[in-house]
Amino acid sequence: MLPQPPPPPLVAGGKHSNAPAADDGRSGAAGSGSLRPTLFAGVWFFVNPLMGSDLAEKIRTILLRGGARESVVPETNEGAGLSHPTATDAGARQRTRFDLLETTHVVSTEIEFPEYAACLEAKIRVVQS
Repeated sequence: MLPQPPPPPLVAGGKHSNAPAADDGRSGAAGSGSLRPTLFAGVWFFVNPLMGSDLAEKIRTILLRGGARESVVPETNEGAGLSHPTATDAGARQRTRFDLLETTHVVSTEIEFPEYAACLEAKIRVVQS
């Protein structure tokens, strides 16, 4: 199987705009803003909170409306994420803010986040916005 190119970043305006196109997965009249609930079916995402709460919430809303699911790890009593096995070595564990086995996409404004190397290892797509 050939590797798939990463999806364009979810940003408003500019080169990779989310403006409606002829067949972009939106339902209803052009510009209605309602996403087909299956557009992002099968997508499990994590939005890096370091990107800012307003942008993170906009992206989260778009993905959830399109049928994606958010991959979050419940916090322990100490407030730290749970450990998850890495993709290549089920015995190796890393403390993460999301499930490395479940997550398909991470949205971030930068690649400088703790789980970046684990994402590469697990072949999780990192989408920069």
